[in-house]
Amino acid sequence: DELVGQLVHASRGGLEVVALARTAVSDAGVAVLARGCPRLRALDLTWCMSFTDEGALALAADAHNLRELRADWTRLSDSGLTALLRDCPLIDRIFCSSTRVHSPRTARVLR
Repeated sequence: DELVGQLVHASRGGLEVVALARTAVSDAGVAVLARGCPRLRALDLTWCMSFTDEGALALAADAHNLRELRADWTRLSDSGLTALLRDCPLIDRIFCSSTRVHSPRTARVLR
């Protein structure tokens, strides 16, 4: 999470595409990224087992330019995914296999 803060600071918030797959980034680190990088449009959190609905809510609140999220093998569930779909109007690709997304209603929205 400290490294994420350093990256955000060094980029002066200009990061648009960030790959954090297989790292220990937490929801707090995702929140720093979402808040600090208003142009963020693609984020890879594959195998980030500390990413939960709390991190998804942070993205939904601040990452309004997000277009793609890779969240396979995370702890994302239906409520976090619903917030992303509701509050990130540009999002058109979400990868969330092997997560806690199970609701048939959510699955229909993803199709």
